[in-house]
Amino acid sequence: MAILTNKIMEKEFIDGLFVNDKSKAPSFIDAKLGITPKFIEYYNKNCDAKGNLKIDIKTANSGKQYAEKDTWKPEQQNNTPNEPKPEPVDTSDIDTDRIPF
Repeated sequence: MAILTNKIMEKEFIDGLFVNDKSKAPSFIDAKLGITPKFIEYYNKNCDAKGNLKIDIKTANSGKQYAEKDTWKPEQQNNTPNEPKPEPVDTSDIDTDRIPF
């Protein structure tokens, strides 16, 4: 379980997507992924309306990397429509010839 802003979120691992050991890979490789046919099924069930599926590659305390579905959503803001707008500043009396820049 991950706790973020006092909310408990269950980890959702990605079926058919594996983060493989990269210890023998060159240093410019950040992650090695393995994809099986189960991933296509998982993708079809979990993508959003635009066809996107967000995935985080994380590192466990053991040092092993894993893939987890990114379930983060921004918190809804309480926008009040009656919020006062700032009054415009009258700049007509400013002598712009005297401004040094």
